[in-house]
Amino acid sequence: MKFRLHNLCTAPYFAMLSLILSALSCQQPESQHTSTADAEALFAFEVYPLLEAKCFACHGEDAEKLEGDLDMRSLEAMLQGGASGQPALVIGSPSESNIYLAATRRDPDFAMPPKENDQLSKVQLRQLSNWIKNGAPWPDEARRQEIIANTPWDFQGKTPVKTSGGLSNSWSNRRYAPEEIWAFYPVTEQEVPWKFVESREHANPIDAFVNQKLRENDLKPGPKAERKDLIRRAYYDLIGLPPTESEIKAFVEDPSEDAFQTVVDQLLASPHYGEQWGRHWLDIVRYADSDGQANDYARPNAWRYRDYVIRSFNEDKPYDQFVIEQIAGDEWAPDDVEMLIATGFLRMGPWEHTSMSIAAETRQFFLDDVTNSVGEVFLSQPLRCARCHDHKFDPIPTRDFYQVQAVFANTQFAERRAPYLTSENQSISDTEKEIITQFIANAQSKKNIILEKEEKAAKEWMTTRGLKYLPKRQRRKLPENLQPPRYHGLTYQELGYKKALDKHMQRKRRELEGFDTLAFSVYNGPLKVPHSGRPIRMPENLEGDQAATFILGGGSVYAPTERVQPGVLSALPALQPPTVEGQSRKSLDVDIPETMDLRRLAFAKWVAHPDNPLTTRSIVNRVWQHHFGKGIAENANNFGVTGKKPSHPELLDWLAHRFVQEKWSIKALHRLIMNSQAYQRATSHHNLEKVKTVDPDNTLLAVFSPRRLTAEEMRDAMLYVTGELNMEVGGRPVRPEIHQEVALQPRQIMGSVAPAYQPSPTRKDRNRRTIYALRQRGIINPMLEVFNQPSPDLSCEKRSSSSVTPQVFMLLNDRSIRDRAIALAANLEKPVAAGDDQVRQVFQAILNRDAANEELAESKAYLKKMLAYHREHEPPVEPYPLKVKREMFEEMTGETFEFEEELTVYQDYEADVKSWEVDAETRALADLALVLFNSNEFLYVY
Repeated sequence: MKFRLHNLCTAPYFAMLSLILSALSCQQPESQHTSTADAEALFAFEVYPLLEAKCFACHGEDAEKLEGDLDMRSLEAMLQGGASGQPALVIGSPSESNIYLAATRRDPDFAMPPKENDQLSKVQLRQLSNWIKNGAPWPDEARRQEIIANTPWDFQGKTPVKTSGGLSNSWSNRRYAPEEIWAFYPVTEQEVPWKFVESREHANPIDAFVNQKLRENDLKPGPKAERKDLIRRAYYDLIGLPPTESEIKAFVEDPSEDAFQTVVDQLLASPHYGEQWGRHWLDIVRYADSDGQANDYARPNAWRYRDYVIRSFNEDKPYDQFVIEQIAGDEWAPDDVEMLIATGFLRMGPWEHTSMSIAAETRQFFLDDVTNSVGEVFLSQPLRCARCHDHKFDPIPTRDFYQVQAVFANTQFAERRAPYLTSENQSISDTEKEIITQFIANAQSKKNIILEKEEKAAKEWMTTRGLKYLPKRQRRKLPENLQPPRYHGLTYQELGYKKALDKHMQRKRRELEGFDTLAFSVYNGPLKVPHSGRPIRMPENLEGDQAATFILGGGSVYAPTERVQPGVLSALPALQPPTVEGQSRKSLDVDIPETMDLRRLAFAKWVAHPDNPLTTRSIVNRVWQHHFGKGIAENANNFGVTGKKPSHPELLDWLAHRFVQEKWSIKALHRLIMNSQAYQRATSHHNLEKVKTVDPDNTLLAVFSPRRLTAEEMRDAMLYVTGELNMEVGGRPVRPEIHQEVALQPRQIMGSVAPAYQPSPTRKDRNRRTIYALRQRGIINPMLEVFNQPSPDLSCEKRSSSSVTPQVFMLLNDRSIRDRAIALAANLEKPVAAGDDQVRQVFQAILNRDAANEELAESKAYLKKMLAYHREHEPPVEPYPLKVKREMFEEMTGETFEFEEELTVYQDYEADVKSWEVDAETRALADLALVLFNSNEFLYVY
C-alpha cells in the first residue's frame, strides 16, 4: 500500500472524515469486539497476507527505498509513521488510522494502493477495520505459523492451492475463491440444457446455452438476419473480403435448408481463409518484419513464419500440433523445414543487441519476453506479473515464472538453412533484388570517393614527415604518433555522410538475406548473444555449458537468488484429479529434462495436453471472440483474477470439451458456431429498448453486434471492389504506398538515419492483400494505424474500434484511397454526365446493390455538382520525388551536415492512375465512390 505522504490531509479534514467513518462504522454489525486470540488469528490469516500483497512492495521490501519514509513491516514502524510525522495506525480507531482512511479511497487524492486494480474489497476493508478496533495485535512469524497450523478459520469458501511455493509462507498459504481462479480448474463436460430450444432434433447446442441465459434475464432472442447481411457477415468473418453481387444473389435465391452451411464450407476451403485467420493469430504473437528498438533492423526471413501460420489455418492443422510446432518444432522434427520455420514464434517480440548493449540484459529481456508470451498466447495467462514477486492475484509464484523460463534457457537465435517448401510462394521479383543490389553498389561508390580522399590525405601526411607510406590496415600497427590522425583530410560533412552510407549499406545487406533460403528460427546450445543487423547463424560446434536459471530478486539479472529447474505452472496439476483413482500421478504432472535438448518439447506437450484447461479454453474463446466481437471471457489474454469472468462458463467448457473431441479442429468449431441461431441473428430486435436496458453490452446475445471493418479489411475491400487486388497467396513482404510525409521522414537510428521507405515499384506487388505488406515496427502506415491496427510490440488480445475525426479525413483525403476511387471510376464504362448507369455501377461495385430511387436522385445531383467543379478545376500534377534532403548532426563534432538521399524506386515506377491523368467525368464519379467508401454500409458488418 503506497502512501503519497505529501498529499496527507490536514488535521481538521481528518477530524471530519473520522467523524463520518465513526458514524458509518456504528451501523455495521460486524464491528463488535473479539478476543485477542481471534484478533491474532484475523491478523495471521487475513491482515498480514493483505499487507504483504498490497503494501510491502513500496513500504518495506527495500529498506533503502521506502515511499514516504513509511515502513509497514511492523506495528512499531506504523505507529511511528513516515515523513508526515503522523502515525499510520491508531490502535482501536480505524477512523483515525491513515492506513484505513487511504484504503477506503473516499478521497481520490488519498487513495491507496495507488492502482485501482489493487484496491481492497469490502471484505478486506472490514477485516482491516476489525483488526485495528481489536487492538491491532502483531504476532511474530513463529506465532503466526503456529496460529495457521492449529487454528480453524472460516475462509468463506476460499481454498488453498498447492504450488511450487511462494517467496513467503503467507503467499504459499493464500486461499482463493473458486470463481476467481475458474480457468485453472479442469474443463468439465457440461450437460446441454436442451429444454431451452424449441426442437432438439435440429437444434445447435450453443443455442441451448445462450437461450438459457436469455430466459434467466427475461429476454427473448432476436429474429434471424436477412440473407444479404448473413452472407456478407460470413465472407468478412472467414476470408476478410466482401461477396460479389452474383454470390449474394445465388445465396439469397437458394431455397435449400443447408444453403448457409454450403457457403461456410466454401469459404473454409478458400485459400484466403488462412489469410484472415492467420492475421488474427499474428496480432496475438506480435508478428513484424523488423526488430524494433533503436535500430529496427530488418527480419528478412520472418515472412516464412507468417506464411506458415496462413498454411496451418488453411490446412486445418490440429491446434495441439500447431502449439507444439511453434514452441518446439525444431526438437519435435529436427529435419523438417516447416518445424524450423514454426519456431520463429519464439523470436517474434521486439529485441535488439548492439555493441552499445549489455549482453546479460538483452538476453534476459528475451527470456522474460518469451516466458510471458507463451503464457499470454497459449494459456491466456500473462506471466510477467510473477517476474519480480509472487503473483498478486493468481496462484502463480515467482518460482513458476523462472521454472517456465528455464525451459528456454538453452534457446539461441539463428537464421537456419531451410530450402523452400513446394507449398511456399517462391516467386521473387528480380527487380526488387536488383534495386537493393544497385543501392548498395551506388552507396559503396560514393563511400569509395570519400575513402580515396582520406587515403590521399594520409599519404601526404606521412610523406611530409619522412615516413614510408603504408595502407590503412598496415599502418594501424604503427605507434600512434606515427599514424595520421583519425579521419584526417575529411570534413565533418564527409565524415557524417560516410557513416550514413555505412548504415544504409548495413541495412540493405541485411535485407538481401530475404532472398536466401533461410528460416527465422532458433536452436539449442550454449549461451550466445548475437548482434542485431548481422547474419545470425547456428554454429557447427554446439558443445558447452548449459545456462543456469535463477530466481531474480526484483526481476534484476544482477540479483540471482535460488537456482530453479525447468517446470510448468504448478497450480494446474494441483487442481486436477488423479489420472487413476487412488494414485497421486496426474496427467498434467510433467518431468521436463534438465538436458540441453528436449526441454521445450516436453513443455509444449504439456501446454497442448487435452487436459490442460487453460489451452483449450483459450483458443475456443479466441475463435468465439472473432465471430461475436468479444469472447465468452472478454480478456482473451488474461483468464486470471483481474480478467473478466466468462458470461457463459458452462458454454465455454462445453465448447472446449467438444473442441478436443473434434480433434482440435478450428474449422469444425467455425461450422458449429456459424450454424447457431446466436450467430445468425439480426442486429435488430422487436424490443430493442428492453435489450439495451437489461443487457447494454449485448453479452447475452439477444441480437448480433455489428462491427466495423478492421484496417486491413477496409484496404483489401477497396482494392477488391475496384478490381485491383492481387489475390496471390504468400511470399516476401511487399511495400504499398503510404503517406509520403511518413515515408520520407528521417527515422533516427543509432548514429545516423535509416533509408527512406520506398514502395514496391509495380502495382501488382503494391496491391496485394495487407497481410503481405511489410510490417516494420519503426514505420507505421497511417491509414492502418488510424483504424486501430495494433502495435506489433504488444500482444493484442482484441482490437479496439475507436471513432475519431482523423478517420474521416483519412478516408476522404488520403492519396492511396483517392487512387482507389479513381481506379474504380476509370474501370467503369465511359461516364456520361449525371448518368443513371454510372451511379448504379458505383453502387453495385461498392455496396453490392442497386441505388434506391432517392439515392439515385441525390447521387445524380451530387455528380452534376462535382462535374461542374472538376471542369473548372484541373488538379495539379504531383510528381514523385527523386531525392530527399537529410540534415543531421555529426556525432564526433556536433556540426550540422546535409546530404541528398536518392529515391531510386521512382526512376522506373508503375504509378497508379492519378486524378490529373483522367477527365472531369471520371474525377466526379470517383468523388461519388469516395462518399460510398465512407458509408456505414460499406464500413460495417451487420
